[in-house]
Amino acid sequence: MKIPLLITAAALVLIAVKWAFLHGRRLPRHRVRHLRIRLRLRLHPGKGHATIAELWWRWGRLAMSRSSRRTRPALTWRLLAPAREKSVLAGRSHYRHALRLPLDEHAVIFSPPRGGKTGWLARVILHYPGPVLSTTTKHDVFELTAAVRARNGPIHVFNPQGIGAVASTFRWNPLNGCQEPAAAIRRADAFAYRSLAFLADPALAASVLPEDGESLDIPSFLRETGTLYLIAETRGEDAPVAPLFACLASEIHYTAALAGSLLPGGRLDPPLLMTLDEVTQICPVPVPSWLADSGGKGIQIITVGHGEAQLRGRWAQRGPDHHGHLRRQDLATRHLRHRHPRRRFRPLRQHGHERNPHHLRAPPRPERPLCAPPDHDP
Repeated sequence: MKIPLLITAAALVLIAVKWAFLHGRRLPRHRVRHLRIRLRLRLHPGKGHATIAELWWRWGRLAMSRSSRRTRPALTWRLLAPAREKSVLAGRSHYRHALRLPLDEHAVIFSPPRGGKTGWLARVILHYPGPVLSTTTKHDVFELTAAVRARNGPIHVFNPQGIGAVASTFRWNPLNGCQEPAAAIRRADAFAYRSLAFLADPALAASVLPEDGESLDIPSFLRETGTLYLIAETRGEDAPVAPLFACLASEIHYTAALAGSLLPGGRLDPPLLMTLDEVTQICPVPVPSWLADSGGKGIQIITVGHGEAQLRGRWAQRGPDHHGHLRRQDLATRHLRHRHPRRRFRPLRQHGHERNPHHLRAPPRPERPLCAPPDHDP
């Protein structure tokens, strides 16, 4: 009686091992269900996806050490430095292999409301080695990160609308410094074609009238590895202070690029992180043009939106594909449930007949691995 049971158990174990680690030549009959199960078990998704060796070579700690020669030229003991000093933890792939982004590559996050993007952004901000600019419509990112980021440098808050009862730490007048024609033209371009109706509100107008010592010193903010939170609430399609935020962010981007050009390697070190949450509504900066060369200047941009249609609606006139400079990572929606079930970077490509639009095609290159949200950044 025991022998048949042992044979049956051994057969079941062999079948499970074959299904988990040995891929057949034929595609499974129910491919979507098959992929969901494998992703839930943190197994290799199947043929066409990156292997562990490819993930280690292109997305692991060693790859980040190689890229840090370019992104962190002033970093000493590069091989022994913590991974957070030279990369961003993006997520975890099969077998919980950590996937990291170099500090000179940009990313775009597509997530529905309450999809977990705030927790992911907070984790990135907490461990980022350089100065950080964060735009958000709520004060939750500030509450999650300000206390820890204060250990690295000063905390600055610009919240003219008083969202979440978080007080602004400074006021900023975009006219200061416009005595120079180049600065005046640059800031006028940031305000171009946008309404200044917020100046009719006395509370909002006061945010651009700083007294002595109340303004933001942008070079000091970059030099002291500070953290700046731009908080605004949308009313309709855009926030009332969206033009002001866009002008301030553009000025910080310009100052960071100029400061980096004077450093060894021609880039800012440590780099500046710009996490642009709800960028189309509260900080409509020219993201497509920024992505072209910001990575080489020591500026990393993480753009957050609800979908590609939202970004196309804002920058459709800039060209059909302004995501060419983004490192795309694939995360199957609802299939990888960790803490935040529906967070994703970009949906898997769909193809096939119109009658069956749910077929998923695996990314053809190993640079696009499936990954899950990270637990922590060691």
